[in-house]
Amino acid sequence: MLSDQIIEYIEIFIAMVFVAQFGFGIALLVLGKVMMEYYEWGIFRPATNWFQKSTNLFMKGTIGAGPYFYARLIKYPWIITKLLFAITLIFMGLTSIVLYYILTWIINILLG
Repeated sequence: MLSDQIIEYIEIFIAMVFVAQFGFGIALLVLGKVMMEYYEWGIFRPATNWFQKSTNLFMKGTIGAGPYFYARLIKYPWIITKLLFAITLIFMGLTSIVLYYILTWIINILLG
């Protein structure tokens, strides 16, 4: 019984990380520079102590994929950036779904 609950909590945590990544990516697609500035405010450059490093790890771990890809595409014209980022989000969503099922399968084998 306890093992099933632990597995369920781990699966929910994995899903929450993937949803946060995808959700922030959607916000980036809609709001663009505003969300990039919000992300940059949350990152310390350079990180000098453990608090700043842990904050950077949290920000990059929970919502870092969207800003990473958006920053790579910002060099193109506005409409091309939005189109390429929308395509990237589609692939990111599909990859998240596949990774979720692979990770839950592995967790169920190891803990189940």
